[in-house]
Amino acid sequence: MESPATVFKTNKARGEWVELCFMAKAAGMGLPVSKPYGDSARYDVGVDRNGRVLRVQIKSTMRNQPGTPYYALRLVGSQERPYVKGEVDFFAAYLIPIDAWYILPFEEA
Repeated sequence: MESPATVFKTNKARGEWVELCFMAKAAGMGLPVSKPYGDSARYDVGVDRNGRVLRVQIKSTMRNQPGTPYYALRLVGSQERPYVKGEVDFFAAYLIPIDAWYILPFEEA
């Protein structure tokens, strides 16, 4: 299989793929998932946990910081607008080169 770096021509296409990966992973863990209709919501996926829908914003990166083993993500939305409390409950960050997911509560991010 080709690397996502060569498969996807745009960041939007890669983001859509990462959202599907997250939904498959969560569903595989027995968590019901849903996707809001359209692109207007400030979150990407809803995850039902004990009857409460948690809003998850999904982010990904392909590159680490030059000269370091660290990866950086920008936790902002469209037009660089920061997320505010009440819009997102969790961030799900996917580090594509090392196939690692990190789940960050909004308050910790």
